[in-house]
Amino acid sequence: MKRTRFGSRDRISRDAAELQRLATGLSESGGKLEDRFWEDQLAELVDSLLKNGTEDDINTALDRLFEANPRAHDELADMVESRAESNQVEVQGQI
Repeated sequence: MKRTRFGSRDRISRDAAELQRLATGLSESGGKLEDRFWEDQLAELVDSLLKNGTEDDINTALDRLFEANPRAHDELADMVESRAESNQVEVQGQI
């Protein structure tokens, strides 16, 4: 008899989980040096996801953080907004 797997609905991608981890680290950091560490890593991942068009991972992380950790949600939302506004778009090899 075939078993139904309900647990797979709760799984998220590796990138979405990493976004959650980095945003949580940033929200819990205790100083400017530590802030910079988390911000650099988070910015790099957000840039990569935006460049590759995988906004679903960003939305998933934001949705999960909204209830679980509002400060981390705000940090991630601010980072995504700032990186989306400052990224340059390349079309046919030209910026």
